[in-house]
Amino acid sequence: RVLFRSAGWMGHGTPSGPVTPAMLIQDVLLAYPETLAVFRAWRLPCPRCLASGYETVGQLAVTIGIDGEVFLADLNRAIEAASPDAWRWPHAGPTSPN
Repeated sequence: RVLFRSAGWMGHGTPSGPVTPAMLIQDVLLAYPETLAVFRAWRLPCPRCLASGYETVGQLAVTIGIDGEVFLADLNRAIEAASPDAWRWPHAGPTSPN
């Protein structure tokens, strides 16, 4: 079991929605390994950076000076492409009451 620390889904489990600016970089990479290719395409050292454990995706965009909206769209597009039925908003997984 993996402990995710990002706002909105602290605790054990996996996020069930899109990557948001408030999510920790480390949590994004752990929950969605397919996003590693996006970080590499943007030439970001995040997987090896110590800051990934406490820096959010939004903070990264500001610090590095990249277009945060485009970067988020790329991350979410990679997740969707890897598994188009893995998540939807709202989450319709096994714990959903529907």
